[in-house]
Order: sequence, then structure tokens, then C-alpha cells
Amino acid sequence: MHIDFGFMLSNAPGGHVYSGGVETAPFKLTADYLDVLLVDDFTIMFTKGLLAVRKHQDRLLALINVYSDDQDDPCTRLPCLQSGLDAVTVALKQRLFPAQTDKQVHQQVEKLFTHSAMNTFTRLYDAYQYYSNGIL
Repeated sequence: MHIDFGFMLSNAPGGHVYSGGVETAPFKLTADYLDVLLVDDFTIMFTKGLLAVRKHQDRLLALINVYSDDQDDPCTRLPCLQSGLDAVTVALKQRLFPAQTDKQVHQQVEKLFTHSAMNTFTRLYDAYQYYSNGIL
């Protein structure tokens, strides 16, 4: 299991739920993951991690904004920054649920997990990737 920070910022496979792409799940949570995860424990840890990141969201967003919108800057040409720094930082901040209480964030995490668990579009996109590119 890993976190792909490019995907976290903007360029999830097939698009992103926030950009109306093919991949509609907030994150990949396949039957295989569900078989090995202690979902309740993982949900609690995920929520604690999100709450911890929210406490430092200004620092996180400042790190991303270190990059410029200068098209000659090689960092700006990273695929995860192609939609522009403003769009990336606004979308990331929204995913941190800044106006919600800790209890509301926990409820949001539950919704994210429910929406992600064995998502039909994720399974279809994975099948497409497998048959067209041999990617599992």
C-alpha cells in the first residue's frame, strides 16, 4: 500500500472524482484491500491522520505554493500541477474539510470509505487498464 502524492494533488488515474473523471472513487479500496485491512481500525487511523494534517494545512499548502506558475519552471510541468497551483491548492484544501468539526470529518471519512469500497467504476477502470495495457 502506498500514497501517490501526484494523485493526491490532482492527477488520479482516469481523472479524479473532483474533476469529473472516469475514476469516481475518492481512493482505491478493492476487495483485496478489504480482505487484508482491519477496516474499522484503518478508518480510525485514517481519520486521525486527516485530523493531524488539517492542523498543519497552512504549512502543507504553503509547501505546494513554493512552486511558481512559471511554465519554464520544470516543477510546474509536473503532471500533478498541470491544472495550475491555484486549482490544485483549492481542491486539496477542500479535501481537508476545513470548515467541518472533527466529528463531521469522521462522518466524511465514513462516506469516503463507503463510496470507495469496491466501487463499480474503479473495477471497470482496472479491467480496462488490464486488458488494454496489461496493468493490474
